[in-house]
Formats: sequence, C-alpha cells, structure tokens
Amino acid sequence: MNFLTKFPIFPGFLFCLGLYVAILPMGSTSSSMFDFFTPESKPETDIIDLEGFSHIPVLRGGRVKPMDSVARNTLLVLRNKRTALDESGTKIPAIEWFA
Repeated sequence: MNFLTKFPIFPGFLFCLGLYVAILPMGSTSSSMFDFFTPESKPETDIIDLEGFSHIPVLRGGRVKPMDSVARNTLLVLRNKRTALDESGTKIPAIEWFA
C-alpha cells in the first residue's frame, strides 16, 4: 500500500509547513522571507578613531610600519602628494583617506 494513499493529507501538511517556515517569523527574531523586499535603512555613520587607526602596525615591504606611514606613502605613489582631496575639494589627511 502506497504511503500517499494511506495518508492523503500528508502532502498538504508538508506544503503548509513549508509556507510557515518560509513566510512567518522564525524563533525570537522578527525576520521573514519578506524582509528582502523592505527598503534598506541607512547605516549610521561610524566614527573611526583615526589616532588609534594610524598606529596599527602593518608589515609592508619587509618592515613593520605604522598605518599612517603606509597611507602617506600610498598617496605619494598615487597622487605625488601626501594629502588627498575629498568631494568638495578640501584637503584631508592621508590616514582619513585611507580609512
């Protein structure tokens, strides 16, 4: 005797269970399949500690340098200057550009 003929409601149960898992929120989170269609919220602008970031040691060219030195040398190679320009044309430090 075939399993589906013995329990004819089983395919419908599996279908409903699949809908429940895909559409309704899971567990304690409020996320569901339809969260994909909601517009993205703008992320808050993260404030970077540039002073701490500039002192991170980096291995480059066989020596350990601070991140600030790597940023300045990278700008020097790319732009022939140790400062960069932002969108409005004002000068910004190399470490801020690099971050």
